[in-house]
Amino acid sequence: MSSAVPAKSILKQKSNTKATEVTDEQKEKVQKDRQNLNIALKHAYLIQHRKDVEDAILNSIVVLVDYPAAPTFSTREASTYLNLVKAFQPSDFDSLVEERRIDGKCGYALCANQPRSLSLGEAAVWKLKKGMGDWCSNDCAKKAFYIKAQLSEVPAWERVPEEQPDVQLHQDDRTDEMETAVRRANRTARVDEWRKKVADNEELARERGEKTTSFRPNQVMADTIVEKQPKPFKPFMAESAPGDYGSIEGYQPKQYGKAKKSTNDSDDYESDEAD
Repeated sequence: MSSAVPAKSILKQKSNTKATEVTDEQKEKVQKDRQNLNIALKHAYLIQHRKDVEDAILNSIVVLVDYPAAPTFSTREASTYLNLVKAFQPSDFDSLVEERRIDGKCGYALCANQPRSLSLGEAAVWKLKKGMGDWCSNDCAKKAFYIKAQLSEVPAWERVPEEQPDVQLHQDDRTDEMETAVRRANRTARVDEWRKKVADNEELARERGEKTTSFRPNQVMADTIVEKQPKPFKPFMAESAPGDYGSIEGYQPKQYGKAKKSTNDSDDYESDEAD
C-alpha cells in the first residue's frame, strides 16, 4: 500500500517574519554617511586632478629640455612650445630654465646654443647680472622673459578655460607662417568652445522637454518677452431713474437735511423780498 505524498504548493510562501522598521535616527545616519562619501570623493577627484596636471607639467619640462632638434627651430616646435607652457606658472618656467642650464643648453627652449655659464666660463660669469648666465645672449633672455611675463600665477589645476593665458612668441621670432598657424589654432579653439556651448544648451533643452531647431545656441530658446496688453477697465454703473444722480447701487437715500435746507432758503428769500 503506497503512502499518499502531500501536494506542495508552487506559490511563494509568505514569510512570517515582519520587516524591521527603520527609525528616523537610522535614516539620518544613512543620509549623513552618503553626504560624507560624496565630500570625500569630491576631494579625492580634486587631488587626483592636481596630480595629473603636475605630472603633465613635469613631462612638458622633460620634452622641452631637448628642444630644438636642429639649430633653427621649426614652426611645429614653436607651436608645441607655446601649447605646453600655457599650463606653466612662472616657477615652472624657472624650473625649465634650470634644467636646460644643467643640460648645457640655453634657457630659451627654442635656442640650441650653450649658456654663457659654459661658453664664457665661471671667471667671466660673475660680471653678468644674476641669472643672466643661463642664456646664450641678452636676446634669448629677452625672449624668455617675454614668455614668462605672459604666464599665469594661478595653478593650472585651479584655472577655468577662460583663465588660460594666450601665450605668444616675441616679435623677433614670429614669421608669417607662424602667425597663420597661431590664428588657425585660435580659431580651432574658439570653434571647439562654441560647439561645447551648443552641446550644453541642447542637453539643457532636452531636459526641459524642448526641441532644438538649430545648432545655434541663441535659437534653442527665445528670450523675447512680450507684455500682454491690459484690457480697458469699464466700471460698473448701476441703472437709475432719470434725475436720480444720488443713488447708491440703485438705492435712493432719503434727503432730509437737503429738503429742510431748501425750505429755510425759500423762507429767507421771501423775507428778503418783504424787506
